Amino acid sequence: MSFSYSTSLTTDLDKVRLLIADTSSSAIIFQDEEINGLLSMEPNVYMAAALAIRSRMAAFVTKAIAYRVGAAGGNAALEIDRTSMIKNFNLLADKYVMLAVTAIDETFDRFAHDIDVFGQDWSEYQGVVYSDS
Repeated sequence: MSFSYSTSLTTDLDKVRLLIADTSSSAIIFQDEEINGLLSMEPNVYMAAALAIRSRMAAFVTKAIAYRVGAAGGNAALEIDRTSMIKNFNLLADKYVMLAVTAIDETFDRFAHDIDVFGQDWSEYQGVVYSDS
């Protein structure tokens, strides 16, 4: 097992490490081989980062407990909510999924707009280019 990270972000491994905040060799969360495995499952760096975050969330599920002590009259004297950590991880993973999905570019060379009286779209879209850059 190994760890590598370059701030030049030349590899997808480096990009995923940056997105999941796993850039310190003194506090390794994922090994290189694990991140490369995620990238083999999902080549898009945002999707791979979302998979890594959800994998990390799975480790915290058993620790996601809310403590409320002294809740007399609805006011807790002491409250510790560790469930918000899971919610925040999930929100971040969802944002990365949205970035991966919206990274598709569309360009049209020309199009002929044609919608009939029934609302059926008979338009011709030519020169459509899709990329996930």
